[in-house]
Amino acid sequence: MKKSGINLVVGANRITRKKLYKSKKVWMASLMVGAIIGSSGVGPINDIFGVDNNISHSVAASVVHGEIFSDIQTLNNSGTTAQNGLDPLQTNNVNFAISGGSAVDVSLLGDNQKYAVLGIPTDLQGKVVANGSAQVTTNVTVPLDKFVLLKTNLDLIHAFVTEANRLQGLNPTLHIDLAGVNDALDAVETVLGSTKGSYNSPINDNGTYLSADIGTGSSEIIANNLVTALNQLETAVNNTEFTGFGAGPVNTLLGVPKKLATDALEVSKTGLQAGGNLFNQIADISLFGATTVIMPTTINPAGNLNNGKINSEKFVGTMANPNFITVDLFTNSSGSSNVFIGKEQVDDLAAEKQAAIDEINGLKNLDAGAKQGYIDQVNEAKTTGEINQVVDAAKAADQKALDDAKASAKTEITGMANLDDATKQGYVERVENATTVAEVEQILAEAQAANQAADDLAAEKQAAIDEINGLKNLDAGAKQGYIDQVNEAKTTGEINQVVDAAKAADQKALDDAKASAKTEITGMANLDDATKQGYVERVENATTVAEVEQILAEAQAANQAADDLAAEKQAAIDEINDLKNLDAGAKQGYIDQVNEAKTTGEINQVVDAAKAADQKALDDAKASAKTEITGMANLDDATKQGYVDRVENATTVAEVEQILAEAQAANQAADDLAAEKQAAIDEINDLKNLDAGAKQGYIDQVNEAKTTGEINQVVDAAKAADQKALDDAKASAKTEITGMANLDDATKQGYVDRVENATTVAEVEQILAEAQAANQAADDLAAEKQAAIDQINDLKNLDKDQKQDYIDQVNNAKTADEITKIVDAAKVADQKAGADKLAEEKKNAIDQINDLKNLDKDQKQDYIDQVNNAKTTDEITKIVDAAKAADQKAGADKLAEEKKNAIDQINDLKNLDKDQKQDYIDQVNNAKIADEITKIVDAAKVADQKAGADKLAEEKKNAIDQINDLKNLDKDQKQDYIDQVNNAKTADEITKIVDAAKVADQKAGADKLAEEKKTAIDEINDLKNLDKDQKQDYIDQVNNAKTADEITKIVDAAKAADQKAGADKLAEEKKNAIDEINDLKNLDKDQKQDYIDQVNNAKTADEITKIVDAAKAADQKAGADKLAEEKKTAIDQINTAKTLNDKQKQDYINQIRNAETSSDLGKIMQQTKLPQTDAKNQLTIGALISIALVSVFSLSYVLGKKHK
Repeated sequence: MKKSGINLVVGANRITRKKLYKSKKVWMASLMVGAIIGSSGVGPINDIFGVDNNISHSVAASVVHGEIFSDIQTLNNSGTTAQNGLDPLQTNNVNFAISGGSAVDVSLLGDNQKYAVLGIPTDLQGKVVANGSAQVTTNVTVPLDKFVLLKTNLDLIHAFVTEANRLQGLNPTLHIDLAGVNDALDAVETVLGSTKGSYNSPINDNGTYLSADIGTGSSEIIANNLVTALNQLETAVNNTEFTGFGAGPVNTLLGVPKKLATDALEVSKTGLQAGGNLFNQIADISLFGATTVIMPTTINPAGNLNNGKINSEKFVGTMANPNFITVDLFTNSSGSSNVFIGKEQVDDLAAEKQAAIDEINGLKNLDAGAKQGYIDQVNEAKTTGEINQVVDAAKAADQKALDDAKASAKTEITGMANLDDATKQGYVERVENATTVAEVEQILAEAQAANQAADDLAAEKQAAIDEINGLKNLDAGAKQGYIDQVNEAKTTGEINQVVDAAKAADQKALDDAKASAKTEITGMANLDDATKQGYVERVENATTVAEVEQILAEAQAANQAADDLAAEKQAAIDEINDLKNLDAGAKQGYIDQVNEAKTTGEINQVVDAAKAADQKALDDAKASAKTEITGMANLDDATKQGYVDRVENATTVAEVEQILAEAQAANQAADDLAAEKQAAIDEINDLKNLDAGAKQGYIDQVNEAKTTGEINQVVDAAKAADQKALDDAKASAKTEITGMANLDDATKQGYVDRVENATTVAEVEQILAEAQAANQAADDLAAEKQAAIDQINDLKNLDKDQKQDYIDQVNNAKTADEITKIVDAAKVADQKAGADKLAEEKKNAIDQINDLKNLDKDQKQDYIDQVNNAKTTDEITKIVDAAKAADQKAGADKLAEEKKNAIDQINDLKNLDKDQKQDYIDQVNNAKIADEITKIVDAAKVADQKAGADKLAEEKKNAIDQINDLKNLDKDQKQDYIDQVNNAKTADEITKIVDAAKVADQKAGADKLAEEKKTAIDEINDLKNLDKDQKQDYIDQVNNAKTADEITKIVDAAKAADQKAGADKLAEEKKNAIDEINDLKNLDKDQKQDYIDQVNNAKTADEITKIVDAAKAADQKAGADKLAEEKKTAIDQINTAKTLNDKQKQDYINQIRNAETSSDLGKIMQQTKLPQTDAKNQLTIGALISIALVSVFSLSYVLGKKHK
């Protein structure tokens, strides 16, 4: 990059190199990830660079075991799988790739040594040797602030630059170009910041593991690169001079710092030679980044693994401090790689299928599901033609996927509103030239990002508009005004000012609404102070204008309702007071009822009752007067009728009484005796405590009296009876009052005293009625208190102490109104507590959503909006669960895409075979993070590069190994075949030579094969579960076998068949046993399952037999108990039957006792012809008792079994 403004560049930027060049762009951040510390004197990476890179610097397990990376991976190029292994009788060359990228702080290990280590599995120890040197590829960083010797010398370069700038300022007519020096300093930075190199290191054989020093070689690479960069810097310094008129003296002055700078560079270059002080310091301070070590090995023939099966041999690779190479290191390291030993044949069609599958897997544009569909068709193909058709179809689908992706991407790009036509066309042309769907998607993603970046302000405006629309207290017009201002805003600051103003207006609207509502409520004339205060507090706690308006409406309704009811009560009282025939006491009783009424309906009922009572008083007075008048003995009929008609037309009791008095006076005047009688009769009628019948009896006696004395006797008797009625009424009332449970003693005594002072039975009855009403009212208040306490206890959001406070208030209440107000206050407090809890749960939910890693800002905001709109905790929980699920899916989608791209790269590798690729693909599919995928792909590429080398030499070596592993040829014979192999020119020649050697070896081993056949036949004859024919079949196979391996497989198959035959017999016996248990009639489901579980766990037939016998015994006992209970129930039913005589009962009872089954018992009960319903009910009860008894016996059995 061309540099301009020399003084600015040198003075402002270059001098900062003294601070470790902390501003050096991207390389420092990228290289610090995965770097390791190579010296005991260096602290954690964050301390060195002064930045936080989110690197874990204390992976405890790795440090303890000496590993220098926390993500060690080991791979090999053997190409083996669990189905296809190496021949253990041949020599096999296998390369192991050990890689790591996430460094561990190993400065505490005490030195800077770093070794690659390959642990050898026990079965192969002594058989695995190095096949050349280890190839190390690493990325090394050297922090300049720790490279003290070089930094000191480079400071003299900066002194030279500073002096050049100073002289430039003093001589502005002169010119000096420092660009060469700047470029050379960049070159030094590049070497220190990112040196990637490869070198070889000898492999040491330690018996149980191979190791290679990987630390020393890195110093040579860095030193050589630094010398080159310092040469460039020295040349630049020497060539830097002032030009222009009078430059000579100034260059002379500049010569002093120049000489110091070039001398310092010469000292640095000398120190970078092998053994120099700078060279040695590199080893102490260098930081390793991503490192891969290829360790080539030879696995010599391993006869111990020629055991007729494919063996999985686990090699453990790591990079560690050599002082910590122990068994514990190999046990705990995560870097292992398996090599499989064994061979399997694959027929020609299978090979074609595999080639087709490889070709399908290599397609770039089909997803895994589509590929698998074509692979399934390949696997089902019967001919080569069918295979080719499937492959052609897959290729066509692959191309269509690419074409579709291009068409979709171009459509989306051309529709992007924020990109100009030229930019869109650029993306469209790149899409058109893309060769894979992944490439198309990448280009589309870039276009989408560019489109999104083009209008950030629109997004901020939308967020502001959403926030304004979310305000609760502004009307639509006010909101629109602020939204218009947002749309007109030109900067983020202007948007924020508008939003702040809208929020302030929203709050003011709420405050104004609250103030107005509180003023109106406190002025309501019909509400008491406590009710008003309740409404005021609710208004104060309201959070929206709508909520304030709702509370005010409730208060207004309550105030109006109280006012309307008072007016209706006054009208009712006026109407009662206008009634003509009720006395003051009766009217006051009805007026008291009106005052206590709670509703208009109750008021109307009281008024109607008062009117009815008024009319009844008039009717009673008329009837009484007419009766009395028509009975007057001393008036003629016409006169009586005159009085009766007047009474009939009277409209008040007073008027009736006046007419009656006139009639009485006229009648009195008619006859003195009659007058005396009448006086007596009047006196009797005036008695307060006799009923009409008693009075009439005494009046009849008066009318029959012949003398004044007789009249007086009758009157005295009537008075005595009247007094007795009063005394009896008082005694009864006092007894009832003293027994009232809901009145206290003082209240009772007050009523008793009033009864004692009463003068009439009616007065006594009135007092008793009042006492009864008071007693009932006290009982009703207690019930209301309990109902209120129940409501308070049912509240969901108040704590125990808050509820108890309200309950205490209820218990202290004196009236129902007090109780209602207390309950209402508790409900309000509960509602507020619920709202507070919901708000806290919303905050927690939003925090969880914001912590999600894979959702973008808009997705999170959508879920946050849902949370803010939620009404219940359940809604919030569902929303958070949905957000987590979406976040998890987004993460999985990203990882799946990276896996797809990685698999495409692996399938494109040219030198790895199918199994090797599949191994890497399996690792990719099992990877959990993107870094793992990258490392796997890098390792696959390294393995692929190595896979194609020296095939013919490898085949010769394998052939010699096969010959040396032959068991029956002598040394000279083997050497003859080996010489032929060494002289062979083609792989076919080698194959023929090896085949000839194997034929010779096979002939030599014929006798051994015969002996192995005899041993095998003996083993087969000793098997326990095969019948004679089965054994003979395996013996025939042994006799026809051609190799020891065949014999081994035949014997293994016979043993497996024998084992299976034994297992099949046991399984059949278990099945039969379970069927027998399930067929038992009297055990319940759990009892049967217990015996079935015992059968399933049985190991022998004897165990199964014992379990079935035990089940049958338990079933038999349960059946006997059930039948006995049913018999008892039946006998009880017969004994209580009314339709059977004693002889019939005994006969049926004898039959019942002799019955052997429930069916027999049922038939006997049908013969009795007892009512079917009763019989069924009785049998049902008996059945239930039987089930209970069986359950008790079963529980006893299970507890006893568990105890044993």
